[in-house]
Amino acid sequence: MRLPEAFRSLRYRDFRVFFVAQTISQIATWMHSVAQTWLILSLTNSPLLLGLITMLHWGPILLLALPSGAIADRSAPSCPASRRGLCSTPARRPRARCCWRCA
Repeated sequence: MRLPEAFRSLRYRDFRVFFVAQTISQIATWMHSVAQTWLILSLTNSPLLLGLITMLHWGPILLLALPSGAIADRSAPSCPASRRGLCSTPARRPRARCCWRCA
């Protein structure tokens, strides 16, 4: 069966593996976000704290997306993606750990 032109990248096994892994990761991120907001709302019953947690979650992403993208583009030849991933993953841990200890 021939794929439409829009899906020609799915012909490559590596991309299919990446696509499935990225989809699973994105679903897990959404689940974590929903669970976190649900936890905050059920523990505090405060829409203000829920909004504060949501702002603390998305604020740095919105503020740092463009500058960090520019830095990543400049350092792309000298810094492989695996090393960048090793730096960015631990940066997300403190928020999750804080919510876990507060629960």
